[in-house]
Amino acid sequence: MQELPKRIKGKSKAITKTIWYISIARNILLVLVCSTLAFILDPDFAQNHESNSTTFKLTGSIDSGLPSLTLPPYDLGKSFLDSLIDLGSLAFTFPLVAILGQIAIAKTYSKGQHLDANQELVALGIGNLLGSLVSAMPVTASFGRSAINKASGVRLMRSRDIGS
Repeated sequence: MQELPKRIKGKSKAITKTIWYISIARNILLVLVCSTLAFILDPDFAQNHESNSTTFKLTGSIDSGLPSLTLPPYDLGKSFLDSLIDLGSLAFTFPLVAILGQIAIAKTYSKGQHLDANQELVALGIGNLLGSLVSAMPVTASFGRSAINKASGVRLMRSRDIGS
């Protein structure tokens, strides 16, 4: 009689672990299924085999190779104040939201350890500064990716490169 609960508990653990793996893999499965369906259901691709004439535009044209290091485009005829006026409230709200998001995620996953907000902001600034040299999008923290990595048990910093 005492062996029965142990067997049930062992099976329950296996079932729980299987459900956990399926729930973690569901995002990649959805992406793969939808990409495959878009490829199969595209009537133009079967005839032309050209990426510019497809029904479902999954990606645009992507240049091969690494981007060249150049300064971001800036109109030297404008003053800094004119640029701020053109951007309007976005010039202040976007950086504020990015900084608050970065600090919130860092505090959430610091597990009570000391958090140096200045170090977080310096890292954010350096990432955006270097990214601007290769025309990258601005760097901010990702609530969704951080939560998925935490739930998946990811411990490697390289996961941010794969998940991006």
